[in-house]
Amino acid sequence: MTHSPAPPAAMRDDSRMSRWRGATAGLLAAVVLGSVTGCSGTVDQAHSVQTRLGRVDGVLTADVVTPSDARAARIEVTFDPTLEPADLAVLVGDVARAARAEDYPLYRLDLVPGDGEHDVLVVDDRFHGSPDEETVLTNWKAVTEAVLGPVTYSFQAGNETIAVDSGSAVLHDVTEVGRIGYGYSDTTWRFTAGDDTLLVSGRLTATDVDLLQRVQRTVGSAQLPVAATSWRLESRPRHLLLNLHVGLPGAPVDSRQVTIARYGEDVRLLVRAALEAVRVTDLPVWLQLWHPVPDSEDVFGWWVSGQRPVPGRDRLDRGWDRWLSDLARKNKA
Repeated sequence: MTHSPAPPAAMRDDSRMSRWRGATAGLLAAVVLGSVTGCSGTVDQAHSVQTRLGRVDGVLTADVVTPSDARAARIEVTFDPTLEPADLAVLVGDVARAARAEDYPLYRLDLVPGDGEHDVLVVDDRFHGSPDEETVLTNWKAVTEAVLGPVTYSFQAGNETIAVDSGSAVLHDVTEVGRIGYGYSDTTWRFTAGDDTLLVSGRLTATDVDLLQRVQRTVGSAQLPVAATSWRLESRPRHLLLNLHVGLPGAPVDSRQVTIARYGEDVRLLVRAALEAVRVTDLPVWLQLWHPVPDSEDVFGWWVSGQRPVPGRDRLDRGWDRWLSDLARKNKA
C-alpha cells in the first residue's frame, strides 16, 4: 500500500486557517442575519400595531415609531377632536390593547386632536386604567378649551407639566387657567410669550395673575433707560424667582465692564420697577440680573430677600449683590 505523504506544515496551518475563516464568516453572517431579522421584526411589529390602530373608532391617523438606541418606542395618534374625556379614555385603552396584542415594548403615547390647533397630550403605556387617568383627561379638555395658545400636556405618574405657548395672549391664558383651579404639588404650569416665561408650581392663584401683569407692565417698559429684554418669573411653593435679562447699551458687553460705576444709575430704575412688581407676594423673593455674553450668560447680580449677599458668588467681585441688597432695603423703607 502506498501512503500519501503528509502535507507540509504550512499547508496544514492554511487548512486550519481556512476552516477558521469559514466558521467565522458563517458566524458573522448569522449575527448580521439575526440583527437584520430582529430589526425587520421590530418594524413589522410596529406596522402591525399601526394597522390595528387604523381600525379603532375615533382614530384619524396613527404613526408607530420603532425603538432604537437613541429613542424609546412612540405611538402618535391623531384623534377625532369631538371626543369627550370618557371617549378618549376608551381610545387610550384601545391603544394599550393593540400594543399588548403585538408585544410592543414600553412606549410614549402622543395624543393629538385633529383640529389643527397643535395641542398634544403626552402619556405613557401605564396611563390607561391609572388612578389619574380621568382627572388628567378632564383637565386636558378644560385647558385646551380655555386657552388660546397651543398646549403640550406631559403626564407621568408623580409629575405633570402643562406648557402653553401663549404669545401675546399670555395674560388671557393665565387668567383662564386660574379660573379652572387645577393643580397639585406635582403640577408645573409653563406659559411662554416669546422669550418671556411664567412658571407656576401647583395651582395658579389671583396673586400669580397679578404678578404676571405687573411684571409685564414694568420691567420691559420703554420708559426705562435700561429695560429687561426678556424675563422669567417662577412662582414656587417657598419662593418667587424673577430673572431679568438686562438690555445693556452696546450689548454684548465684556463682563468685566458691567460695573456699578458704568451702569448703576440706569439699572437702578429697572430694579426698582422689579421690586415694585413683586411687592404683592408674601413669598421670599429671589432676583437675578442676567447679561448675555457670547455662548453663555453672566449672572452679575443676585439678591434674596431677608438674606445677606453670598461672598464669592460673583467671581469678578463687581459688588452688584451688595448694591442690590442696599437698594432693596432703601426701597422697602
